[in-house]
Amino acid sequence: YELFSACQVEAAQWINENTDADSVFLTSNNHNNAVSSLTGRNIVLGTDSYLYYHGLDTSQRYEDVQAMFTQPGALESLSGRYNIDYVYVGSFERGIEGFDESLFESLSVVFQNEEVTLYQLS
Repeated sequence: YELFSACQVEAAQWINENTDADSVFLTSNNHNNAVSSLTGRNIVLGTDSYLYYHGLDTSQRYEDVQAMFTQPGALESLSGRYNIDYVYVGSFERGIEGFDESLFESLSVVFQNEEVTLYQLS
């Protein structure tokens, strides 16, 4: 069983070496999130199953994350609310229904391998 792929580990190493410890990443909300697990960096929303059962409502944040990966203009209008510095795009993000990587074309690619692309917001 592989929890993180070699490409995810490589991306995490780049994040550790090239981003500030308080950087915020837009990622999918999968429970085995490479950014939060391997780097300790903040993400906009991790898995909400634990939070839900402890009375925390993450539904608006979930909707915002989905919108930023699927709807034109959503990243621009919502990134400030969450202080997003980077967008992490890997297999989980590409699996989001309606995912559109062209939404990030105007952003700088700061890291890329066969699986992961990291975009930096200016």
